[in-house]
Amino acid sequence: MSVLDLRKDLFLCPVVFESDKIDDNNIPLQLSAPDKELHFTLKAKEMAEAGSELHCVDELPDNMEPAKELQEGALHLRLLNAPDGSSFIPLFISYSVMTGIFGKNIHVGVISFDDAYELCRSDESIAGIVAAPGILDNLIMRTGIEEFYNSFNK
Repeated sequence: MSVLDLRKDLFLCPVVFESDKIDDNNIPLQLSAPDKELHFTLKAKEMAEAGSELHCVDELPDNMEPAKELQEGALHLRLLNAPDGSSFIPLFISYSVMTGIFGKNIHVGVISFDDAYELCRSDESIAGIVAAPGILDNLIMRTGIEEFYNSFNK
């Protein structure tokens, strides 16, 4: 496995669109089939165009490719919920780990650490970020995220 670089790598994260159906608990319902497109955030798209690559330790499905058009409405990141009820933004580096948690019939987003950092800073209900859930499980807590971010952006 290559070294994880939070500044330059891109990550998988399940996403939901405003048009998606949700259940009574505000959890998105599984799609009728896997979405065959990768949905990039604007920042991730800029980074990919500048040479950043998706850090993924396993294979994506052969038929999966970048979305050709932006979806209508906002792209929302799906969160991992801890047993204590706290929520974390996942930065997956394994497609199989992500689909093992969220199911295969989902929208797959491609995000940067900057995307996760900005959302974590702006939304007090998010406890932090999990880099490489199910593999490294590196927790970056919201309370120290500013210091962490500044330490590698000097």
